[in-house]
Amino acid sequence: MWLYRIITCDLKKFATEYEASQDAQKGEFAEYQVDFRHPYIEIDNNKCILCSRCVRICNEVVGANALGLVNRGYKTYVAPSMAKNYRIPLVSLAAYVFLLVQQVLLQKNVIFKPGPVKLNKVKTICNYCSIGCEIEINHKNQFVMKVSGSEGMVNKDGNLCKYPKFGYNYLNRTDRIIKPLLKVNGEFREISYEKAYEVIREKIKEVEPDENAFFAGARLTNEELYLIQKFARGYAQTNNITSFHYLNRGKAYVKNATANVPFNQLKDASRIYLIGSEISMDNAVAGFMINKIKKRKNNIPVELITVHENSSMEHKADQTIKIKSIYHFIKAVNYYLVANDFQNGMFITDNCEGFEEYKENLLKENFVELIEKSGVPYMDQIIEFARI
Repeated sequence: MWLYRIITCDLKKFATEYEASQDAQKGEFAEYQVDFRHPYIEIDNNKCILCSRCVRICNEVVGANALGLVNRGYKTYVAPSMAKNYRIPLVSLAAYVFLLVQQVLLQKNVIFKPGPVKLNKVKTICNYCSIGCEIEINHKNQFVMKVSGSEGMVNKDGNLCKYPKFGYNYLNRTDRIIKPLLKVNGEFREISYEKAYEVIREKIKEVEPDENAFFAGARLTNEELYLIQKFARGYAQTNNITSFHYLNRGKAYVKNATANVPFNQLKDASRIYLIGSEISMDNAVAGFMINKIKKRKNNIPVELITVHENSSMEHKADQTIKIKSIYHFIKAVNYYLVANDFQNGMFITDNCEGFEEYKENLLKENFVELIEKSGVPYMDQIIEFARI
């Protein structure tokens, strides 16, 4: 066992602390071959104490139901259904590797065997998706050896998805751009940060304030985004701040943001709709939250509307509607609501502009054609969905 694994193994830690010795209970024991078939983990059942925590997190948090206890009594061991190959989805593995205390599931995507060193930890925000999970980067002299979960504002239980857990090796790439580049005669050349600041300052001063525009990357943290807008408004005296992520998308994202709610309000929902979302793959930690709420709150119904023939969420949803066009599906639902005056008038008055114009244009559409273009086979499905 590599040393950094020993350091993070609770079973080893507690066995040492309480002076637990195998000599006290001598006798026959089961021997298992270590399974190296999975690309990201190795499975060593010789270290398993059958606590079933991996089975529970698989069911209660991830909702994958991929693991179970095979056999009974002395011959019991943990394995996938019917003891077949370990084809555990990556969305599940990140949670398992974070959880397991006795290192039965060990992470394989390490570049080399580390020496006897204790790693330094730095807390930060995962930059893979927009959920905002807190993570701990474990490094030695800024070489990242692994990423572990941290109990953050969003992922309060410290759970992680596959992206930060297994996707950190890009941080160690030697070809990463870590210094400013300036294009000179068609070629990029490294320059100092002082020179980069000087170039930026000169370019900003060359034009009027509102002729400047600042583009912030969608993967930056809130703190970094705050500094960019502060620099733009405070120094450059402009409000022209946006992201390449939002180009040509109008004001929809800005207006949608005002309707967002914190993740902790999910528990108050009476029903959850996933429209065009592969949340288990793209935003798995939010998917964990939904699965836990579904399990703990009297089986709260989750309805999936998807354009995929084989959706990763289908086995977790209570009901699935397969369609061809999300745009036409939503438009058909809105048509039915507006045509029958089922819309929420109070919400529209407080939050919407131009509703009457939208209503007039919407009702010019052909309801039957909208349903056909949406791909929903029966009109009753649209009506039932709209009336819930």
